[in-house]
Amino acid sequence: MYNKRMNENLVLFSTTHYISSLTVIFIIALSVFLCSKFKISFGKKYSVFLVIYYVLDCMIRNSVRELHIIEYLPLHICSILFFISAYSFYKESIIGHQITFFWTFSLTLQSLIFPIPGDHLYSLEFFRYFLTHGLIIFNACYVFFRLNIPLNFQSLLNSFYALQVLILIAIPFNYFFELNFMFLNQKPPSPTPVDYFGPWPWYVLVVDLITFMVFSLLLLLTKIISRIRGN
Repeated sequence: MYNKRMNENLVLFSTTHYISSLTVIFIIALSVFLCSKFKISFGKKYSVFLVIYYVLDCMIRNSVRELHIIEYLPLHICSILFFISAYSFYKESIIGHQITFFWTFSLTLQSLIFPIPGDHLYSLEFFRYFLTHGLIIFNACYVFFRLNIPLNFQSLLNSFYALQVLILIAIPFNYFFELNFMFLNQKPPSPTPVDYFGPWPWYVLVVDLITFMVFSLLLLLTKIISRIRGN
């Protein structure tokens, strides 16, 4: 649930949009390159950082629009990815890293293409939005390019099954508290391709199907990249 005022200030595919998203992508690429070049590794301390960052992230969002206490639950994709990544780095969980990879590049990456921050341009919330999603995307890039996690069809299925579990968990919270976790009850307030997927609940089913297809394309892409890299 986001404040729609942002739509009046950030025009989709405008110069500001391009600069903001490309800046985030450049910083991510540079960070992953430096981590690989200098063999920088993340572990338990980074896991703690991710959890602390999520708490600060919630505080900033609450300063823009007072959150219902249930909205602090990490039931949006981008929110729960902080905890999945934190757990994965702490426990060195391959499955967790695989979920991070598939969810991020199929779903979170769209936050830079179709951004929906919750306040006016260049506000604290504006920078929080791009920093937060950039950090999530960095985690996925790091586990793929730096950790070289194994990816196969089983990891694709595990990630898709995990997504269905999250949907099933979010549904009752949306119903009883009139919320919109994962945009299951209402489409995003900013223009996105979801607008063309029909009314509720059909757009939810279409997005789920397309997500599986994107997972498959991602797996194919990783195989191509691995061959190019000689792995």
